[in-house]
Amino acid sequence: MKKLLLLLLLVLHVPAWGSQIVVGLTSDNLISWSVWERQGSTLKHYLLLYNKGTQEVDVKIKLKRFASVGTNFKDVPTNRTFFHVTVPPHQLLQLKYPKKLLRSDYTEYFENDKAIGLLPATTDQPGKALLNDSYRFYTDQGINARHLNYWVALESIDDLPNRISLTAAHKFYPPSEMLKQEYHLVKLYPGGPNYRYPEGGTLDSVYAAGADASIVRLDAARPGAVVPVSPGVVGPGFSLYTVYIERVEDGYMYDEAKRLVPDKSFGSSIGFLPVFPKQPKQNGGARP
Repeated sequence: MKKLLLLLLLVLHVPAWGSQIVVGLTSDNLISWSVWERQGSTLKHYLLLYNKGTQEVDVKIKLKRFASVGTNFKDVPTNRTFFHVTVPPHQLLQLKYPKKLLRSDYTEYFENDKAIGLLPATTDQPGKALLNDSYRFYTDQGINARHLNYWVALESIDDLPNRISLTAAHKFYPPSEMLKQEYHLVKLYPGGPNYRYPEGGTLDSVYAAGADASIVRLDAARPGAVVPVSPGVVGPGFSLYTVYIERVEDGYMYDEAKRLVPDKSFGSSIGFLPVFPKQPKQNGGARP
C-alpha cells in the first residue's frame, strides 16, 4: 500500500514569524477530518478519526503550541492531551472537538506512539446563511486539515452523497483596469492524491465548449452552487473524492509596446473529501 502523504507548507502571517511550519499527516492508516453537524437549530463540532488499515491503532492527539524567537519557533510546554483512543480497523470515531484554542495552535498526532505530524488546531464555524435543511454536515476542510477556501455541505458522510453544495469562503476580485473578471471552475473527481489532475486552463476550455456539464462555475454573482456527484464510481468501503478548483483571472497585461492585451492566468487547488463506509455504534465514539 502506498503511504498517504499529505504535507503542505503553512506560512504563519505574523510579521515577526518568518519561518514555516510543515503540517500534514504521514500514515498508512489514519484519516483525520473536522466537520460541523447540524442538530436542529444548533451546530456541534466534531473531529472524525478513521482507520483504513487492517489492525487497530493507538492514537494520541496533543496540543502543540509555539512561540516566536526571532524568525524561528520554540515549543511552549502545555502537557495537554486532547484524545487518547484506540481506533479499530475500518472504524470511524466521532469525538467532540476541543475548545479554548489559540488561532496559532496545532495538534500533534501520534500513531502507536510514533509522531506522524501536525495539523492546525482551530477551525472556523459556518455562518447561519450557509445552513440548509437539506444538508447535515459542513466543513471548510478536506481530510487532514487541507483548507479548501470553500464551505462544503454534505447530506451524509457514511454514504455516497447525491450532491455536494459548495459556497465560496472568500470574495472574488472586482473588475479593474487590469481585470475583466475572476471566476472559479469546480469539478469532482473520484480518487485521492494519486489522481492525475488537468493542466491549468483545461477546465476553462472544456467549460467554454460546453463539453462537460459536471463542471460548475462560481463567481461574484454566483458564489455557491450544487456540484453533481457521479453515481457508481466508488466502492462500498472507504473512498475519496477530489475537489479540484481552477482559479481563472481573465484580464489584461502590458505587452512589450506597453499596450494592454488580453491575458488569462490560471491557478488551482485541491482537497480530498472522504466517503466512509456504513458504521455500527461504537463505545469510543458515536456513529455519525
